[in-house]
Amino acid sequence: MFTKCTLLALILALLFVPAAMGQADNPTVAILRFGDAGGADISSTETGVLDLLEAYGYISADERAELAGRAGLEGDNINIVWGDAAFEFTNAALAVDSALDQGADVLVTLSTPMTQAAINATGDMDDPPAIIFAAVFDAAAAGIAESACEKPAHVGGAEASTPYEEVLPLLLIQDPDLEVIGTIFNPAEASSVAGADAIVAAGEALGLTVEQASVTGMADLRAATQSLINKGAAIILPPVDQTTLGGLPAILAVANEYGIPIFHANMQALSVGATVTAGYNLLFEQGIRAGRILVGHLNGDIDIANTAIYSQSSMGVGINLDTAADQGVEISADLMDMAGRTVEGDEVLLSRAEAVARVEATGLSLDNMPRVKQAVESGFPPEGGLPANTSQLIVRILVHPAAREFQQEFLAGLACPE
Repeated sequence: MFTKCTLLALILALLFVPAAMGQADNPTVAILRFGDAGGADISSTETGVLDLLEAYGYISADERAELAGRAGLEGDNINIVWGDAAFEFTNAALAVDSALDQGADVLVTLSTPMTQAAINATGDMDDPPAIIFAAVFDAAAAGIAESACEKPAHVGGAEASTPYEEVLPLLLIQDPDLEVIGTIFNPAEASSVAGADAIVAAGEALGLTVEQASVTGMADLRAATQSLINKGAAIILPPVDQTTLGGLPAILAVANEYGIPIFHANMQALSVGATVTAGYNLLFEQGIRAGRILVGHLNGDIDIANTAIYSQSSMGVGINLDTAADQGVEISADLMDMAGRTVEGDEVLLSRAEAVARVEATGLSLDNMPRVKQAVESGFPPEGGLPANTSQLIVRILVHPAAREFQQEFLAGLACPE
């Protein structure tokens, strides 16, 4: 049986390393996130973007190492600057302004609030930098775009959606006697409001009572959580938003006292303590898609004005066994069987299925790589999967000729009708 490290080394040996590509004009790309709640899974969307930049020679392997910890880069082919709003809405505009002051040619915005801030800051500019977003839920509701092709001319990216009607039944798998659940939302976040409404509708359709608590910021989360527990909520399920993601430790501080499991519709919440995450699970793949658009723009292969927003829905399950143990919660065996990723001992592991999905985000099926397929299918220990950080593998797959061909097909498929 292969260990995880042995498996990864074998796969790397089966693939070739890309030659560097020069880029004379040395563009500056700012990668802006709304916040970092901690944990390996949080940065997976950023990782996908960087994987594309490395695979296409904009950053070297050595420069990639310099970017660890989000250090700035004045590279041979590209400059990278970073921004972080620390989950404060007022800081989002400051992060965008800082990036513009540093001469950013492209703003890669991760999250709805950061994308809104970037659009607000650049909307009246004569020659605005391109905005390429990811991890945005419901771009229309957020005022980012009316449709895939009806949008500001300098804006493109990858939009995600969560099928809440598929999330709610999982709560009953965990607790078949469940009667009352709670949800927390922030009226200032479009995805939060839309998600809370969907949770109420899907929950009531299953015969559940759904109690709601409205907050204006993270400072309100402890009181909101206590109020839901006081109303009999046996499980709390926040929607996809930034307030409950950034403030999850405050929610858990109360919920853990009562042994109340926290489900969360944002898969990023898994690494920061949510008991179960259920919803859109292709966060790394979102980064890959946004990275494809970014590389296409930098290469001059596309015109952002005529490039549609890529939209994708998915459904996955993650389980944090460390949190469950702290809460004294026993996870249903059926729910465990559904998990695509787990956290145990502070380590995030991907299941076979999710690891394969991550590889196939490159545009290649494992059927294109029979020796790699054999290694993947035979090498996973039954109790786990690949570590969440698979960049060495992904970058080398991305330079495969079939993956290069897929890049062009992907971009061609985003062309808006004239």
